[in-house]
Amino acid sequence: MATDNNCPQDPSIPSVDNTALECSELFLTNCVLTVEAYPFLGIVKGRTLTKALSKINQKFVSMNSTVSTLETGLAALQPVYTKYSGFYGQTGTAAPTVTEKENTITTAPTITRTDVGDYLLTSVAGFPAGRTAVRAPEDIVTYTAGVETSRTVFSAERLTDDTIRLTSGTVVPGGAITLADDLLDADNSFLEIIIYNS
Repeated sequence: MATDNNCPQDPSIPSVDNTALECSELFLTNCVLTVEAYPFLGIVKGRTLTKALSKINQKFVSMNSTVSTLETGLAALQPVYTKYSGFYGQTGTAAPTVTEKENTITTAPTITRTDVGDYLLTSVAGFPAGRTAVRAPEDIVTYTAGVETSRTVFSAERLTDDTIRLTSGTVVPGGAITLADDLLDADNSFLEIIIYNS
């Protein structure tokens, strides 16, 4: 392989003074050849050090571009919402309790009983308009001889940026809802709040 005209005709490996840690001879990078191939870097045996360093630089530039692409892809995979969910239960007229199942929101809401079958979840500025979705516990239907005789109903709605209202009650077919306490079942009454990022 041709080398720079300024290279020695028979370059040898520079010797090192281990006490001073200095080379006894200096060579141009164009004069030093690789003795092995490095396929991962695209360097073949006999490549000059100048070209080998250039290949290494290209590899790092390529890796940097790949890392940037991965970072962009990972950013796109980030959740577009935060969530608060759990099972709610109530005993008598006490304030409901919650067994959290997922909480990625900033501040978990507190829950209070405001009236019979009427409860308020509060989190300051936690429920922004146009970005908050609430899923109430599912209704429980009672049948007798295959005919619906009563239904336990739940509703949940965002009231303000700070509050969500949860209600529980009973209704018979064709009748009006009667709000009632002690209907939230800690094993079955699942409430989910989703707050979208935008």
